[in-house]
Amino acid sequence: MNKKWYLNWKVWFGILISLGALYWTFKDSNLREILNSIEKAKWLVILASFPFFIGGILLRTYRWSYLIKDDTSTLRQRYNAINIGFMVTSLLPLRLGELARMYVFAKSVKRSAVEILATIVVERFFDVLAILILFVSALPFVPIQAVKELGLADIPQWKIQVIAWSIVIIALAIFLIVSRFGRSLINIAVPKFGLENSKIVSLADSLFNGLEVLWVKRRILKVLFLSLLMWTVTTLTFYVALFAFPSGNTTLGALLGVEGTIFLQGVLCGFVALPSAPGFFGVWHAAAKTAFIPYATADHSSILAFAVVIHLLNYFLTIILGLEALKNEGMNWGDIQTSDNENRECSK
Repeated sequence: MNKKWYLNWKVWFGILISLGALYWTFKDSNLREILNSIEKAKWLVILASFPFFIGGILLRTYRWSYLIKDDTSTLRQRYNAINIGFMVTSLLPLRLGELARMYVFAKSVKRSAVEILATIVVERFFDVLAILILFVSALPFVPIQAVKELGLADIPQWKIQVIAWSIVIIALAIFLIVSRFGRSLINIAVPKFGLENSKIVSLADSLFNGLEVLWVKRRILKVLFLSLLMWTVTTLTFYVALFAFPSGNTTLGALLGVEGTIFLQGVLCGFVALPSAPGFFGVWHAAAKTAFIPYATADHSSILAFAVVIHLLNYFLTIILGLEALKNEGMNWGDIQTSDNENRECSK
């Protein structure tokens, strides 16, 4: 990590957003009631959610192989790189986790860092697509009309559905066109604009290598299926954990159901995409509070207890898994820090 990171305005902008999100989340809360809700939480139920957390990572690890051309890596190599990347995102500013993941994996399998980065870009598209599909599918079962605070009360449910599905279909159509015909368009444009030796062309070539792999033996369908399965399993992590937090005569899990938890997962993904402090502090908690707005009967203190406990557990578990992966790779934290400048050069 650059020693002068504190001079980067993006770091402080993210910290300010996190602080603002924390203030908004907890400004009308009673700390004693939140602590009481944490004490009432059923920790064995929370523990039962951990296998789904690990399962989501394993599915991500397995899926990645389908995005790598002529992949000869082991499951362990991919697993290590992914967990180290998640750990770096949790500990360092500027979302450097993906670059760390690229560096670790490229070094481990002795392949081009730019080529690996391209597969991560493609992977992120499938993440967004899968989240959107699940989120839009869950919307009809979420009491959206109760969300007066968001100004959605006067919008018919069918209009929300049409808009949401249109976004999904357009995004998928653009992706399919680019992945199928993008290289041909680049080959036409490069000579016209004199870009033969440009870094952009090199990056585009690596990206299209990753995209073209998807059309081999219908990998694109397998990747989409694995993406939907992975995010469903990840959602089950929260679904199980929600049953650990009482709310009146029931639990948060019973109030939301599976469809409400998918809605929660979608909101979380949207919020953590915002600039923030390392580990998504603040934005994660604000997302949990926002996702419960349609569920007016849910206990406010229980919601915040869930946000505090599950975020911290996920945070520390991510770091533990990352440290174990780092040790397995024969690396140390210094290797990750000193690789920052190299990562930046590869991504330019």
